[in-house]
Amino acid sequence: MKKKILILVDWYLPGYKGGGQIKAVEYIVENLKEYFDFYILCRDHDADGTSYPGIATNTWIMRDGIWIKYMSATQRPYRASITAEVALPQWDAIYANSFFSTYFSIIPLLARRFSASSKRPFILAPRGEFSPGAFNLKRWKKRAFVGLAKLLGLHRDVLWHASTELEQADILKQFAQASVHIARELLPPAVQSQITPLEKEPGQLRLIFLSRISSKKGLDIALRTLSNLDNGQVRMDIYGPIEDVRHWNECCALIASMPSNVTVKYCGELPHARIKEVIPEYHFLFFPTLGENFGYVIIESLLAGRPVLISDQTPWRQLQQKQIGFDIPLARPDLFVQTLQTLIGLNQAGFDTYQASVSAYASAYVASQSTLVNDSFALFSRAQSA
Repeated sequence: MKKKILILVDWYLPGYKGGGQIKAVEYIVENLKEYFDFYILCRDHDADGTSYPGIATNTWIMRDGIWIKYMSATQRPYRASITAEVALPQWDAIYANSFFSTYFSIIPLLARRFSASSKRPFILAPRGEFSPGAFNLKRWKKRAFVGLAKLLGLHRDVLWHASTELEQADILKQFAQASVHIARELLPPAVQSQITPLEKEPGQLRLIFLSRISSKKGLDIALRTLSNLDNGQVRMDIYGPIEDVRHWNECCALIASMPSNVTVKYCGELPHARIKEVIPEYHFLFFPTLGENFGYVIIESLLAGRPVLISDQTPWRQLQQKQIGFDIPLARPDLFVQTLQTLIGLNQAGFDTYQASVSAYASAYVASQSTLVNDSFALFSRAQSA
């Protein structure tokens, strides 16, 4: 009999505005549902509050071989619903996908700490929340909660899921005695890399920024960089839900002051199903993020045959040596400008060289998926035996 895993996540399919946690959970269950029975507990709406039409709420329904319960707070408070579900005896392990989520991490851990279910295996994936760029946003409030959690022993006997060695180090910085299992993020089971030809003339550059619009994602950094370009014709299109209106307003002011040779356009939200058709319209992904534990948009760009210009705050490093892009320190804005000036002058042969390297790298990454799936299998197997 397959073991039952209860997954707690704020947002899930058909939502797409909640960031990488949606994709991370989707790809875990798609790759491992042959071995485990997954039950997903989530909200009945997307990250911006948009409800999912035609979906029954507060009841378990089967979708694509996965049991999902979309919870409606209007029918029953989240606190009561989640506490009741977590307390049920049938779960062999519980898997939470945030450290700071009130309803989908903190309340379940409180219930676990002060109830008879405290011995049940609990896996916690902080999803990059401890990266320096993310943790330093509202850091005093976060530090206070970490201190309180330690005092209460809230994370005692928890198995932590880190996507990379870098995230493992971030977790251990906050919880020195934590038990951490590294399992890298997965891709869809049938994913394939692609390469789509695109004309590249010296003096022209097309960039795409694809992410939720919040201060953590670095859109303002990208715009300030573009404002320092005084040659060539550069266009950057922005895709993604506006999560932080104040940050977006700051970005709009930057867009309004762009030099005449730089065009920036907000193109709205981009459903995940369209990503692989939109990214190939651009030469590079530009994503100077403050921190990612994985960064799905980066691998999606590479799988679409497009190199990337990103910060050094992700696991994707030494990109220039691999000829698949650039990872530049956030402390060196001058290097971002210099790199973009180099890319503006790139000719067709130079761009095709990048495309060929990206294609080879993406194909090799896809080929490594069986090993990565085994790592995730070991994560849930280890939790059961804890």
